[in-house]
This record gives sequence, structure tokens and C-alpha cells, in this order.
Amino acid sequence: WNSGEAGKVHIYAASFVDSVFIEYPSDWVDIDDTLANRIYDYTGNQTKEKNETDLFYIPLYAENGEYNIILHAFKNGREKTVSLPVVTDGSILEEIRTRLR
Repeated sequence: WNSGEAGKVHIYAASFVDSVFIEYPSDWVDIDDTLANRIYDYTGNQTKEKNETDLFYIPLYAENGEYNIILHAFKNGREKTVSLPVVTDGSILEEIRTRLR
């Protein structure tokens, strides 16, 4: 992955889950606060299966490194956690060329 690139987190939740919280790396949230508090609340939604797609951008000036996007699913006071590893190495700005004539 390069900083500045877009990504999608696909959420498929079954068994009448109450809510899903996406926790982006704190280094990214410090740069881009739109990545904070991504919560999908399903209380009152009686469908068994839920499908969501959360679009995010790796902040342009995020440092290269290994990060984890953590998903927390809640149901009846219990929590299940899934971690999605992301490795950033480079920036989309490296692919931009300026030419003067």
C-alpha cells in the first residue's frame, strides 16, 4: 500500500450483531480525524445478516510501516475482534511527475 491510496473494509456480520466499530491506527487518526469513530449501529435492525463497505484513505503523510485496522463486533455485551494488517511503503506522490516546458 502507498500513503494516499484508497481502500475498502468489507463488513459481513451475521447472527443479529448489535454494532460494529472500526478502529483505524491512531497514527492515521491523528492526521485525518475522519477515520475516527466509524461505528455501524444495528440496534433495532432485525435482519440477521449485515453487509457494509467502509471506504477509507491512508493519510497522505502517514509514515511507512506496519499497521492494523481492528474491527470490533458487539452482540449482547460480548465482543469479537478481527485485525486486518496493512503495510505502507511509499506514497502516491512518488508517482507524480512534473514537467516544465
